[in-house]
Amino acid sequence: MEQWKTTAVILSGLWALIEIASFFASGIPSAIFFLLSVYQALVSTYPIIQRIIIYTSLISLGYLIGRRNTTDEQSNEDDDIEEYMPDSLHGCISYNGVSWRASTELVGNSNTRINVWPTPYCPKCQTELTKGRLPSETFEIAKPAWECENCGYTSERGDDTKTTVERIAKRNFERMTTSKGENHSLNTLAKKYAQTHGSKPTGYDIWKLYAEEVDDDVVATNCFP
Repeated sequence: MEQWKTTAVILSGLWALIEIASFFASGIPSAIFFLLSVYQALVSTYPIIQRIIIYTSLISLGYLIGRRNTTDEQSNEDDDIEEYMPDSLHGCISYNGVSWRASTELVGNSNTRINVWPTPYCPKCQTELTKGRLPSETFEIAKPAWECENCGYTSERGDDTKTTVERIAKRNFERMTTSKGENHSLNTLAKKYAQTHGSKPTGYDIWKLYAEEVDDDVVATNCFP
């Protein structure tokens, strides 16, 4: 007896679903015909409506085609630039009177860990500096300094200088890699070099072009060989 009740409930549910489907199957075409008749009535009464619809459709179609072409051109341009993209970037940061070299590997167009050379370079002759002390004319303890054995240049040596240089280098590398379409953007600089020289730029070449585009006292080129 219970099985018959269960079967009856299932059959009733199926019948209800069939009725609902039949309603929509008959209702949707009726709604479509109704809307078409309303549209025809409006167009016959107000012909300008048809013109507006046609013009709007043409404008929308033109926009979609133009956008697709622009996207394709941008994609092709990115592919062309990719072959000229260097594997790493090299920078030169001027800080506390000396010049520091920094580099970062490129993964796609994004930079990874920042590497700063352990010792800075002389801003005058690009020689690697050595640690020393500034001579004191009083009884005070001589201050730590960087000394150039080639030209005699000296500069006071700070304790946290390398950490600060790393932050500055990271900021400038990210400025290149995250910006798009700017004069200092990585893609723009790589394209500019490739068009001028017809070859793939190095990380040093990119930085030299970058230094020409930005107005920043810490962005230097006087620590490259």
